[in-house]
Amino acid sequence: MAGDDAAPVTKVEVFPTAKIDAVYRIRIPPDSMVLESIQAFIDKNGIQDGAVLTGLGSVRGCTVHGVGSKMRVFTEDMELDSLEGIIASGQPHLHAVLSYEKGAVGGHLEKNCRVLSHVELTIVHFSGTPVLREKGELKAK
Repeated sequence: MAGDDAAPVTKVEVFPTAKIDAVYRIRIPPDSMVLESIQAFIDKNGIQDGAVLTGLGSVRGCTVHGVGSKMRVFTEDMELDSLEGIIASGQPHLHAVLSYEKGAVGGHLEKNCRVLSHVELTIVHFSGTPVLREKGELKAK
């Protein structure tokens, strides 16, 4: 029977609900660093718990890593087709999908991704019981 080899369903961890405190729509200008600019915005606005809901634009070179922490460094101009993730303990954990003439790549966004023309983002600040990141794992406060 189809599906007999499927992994069993496991219990998921549900964190306390949150309310949206603020929605920010921002634009990062050319020659700025993407992750560093996002971190500066988070710090300036005191966002401890939130999410990056949308992100797109273009970059001149970028570093991402995937499973096994293998760093992939690109020097080409690339489209930032998608950027999203969570903010916990004031730290963004973001995943990106990038495309260029050789294809598409994705992974965890690292520092040193330089904006080519622009990067536009929607960042949400949550209020309520925060979700924290401890040793790489999410925890409820």
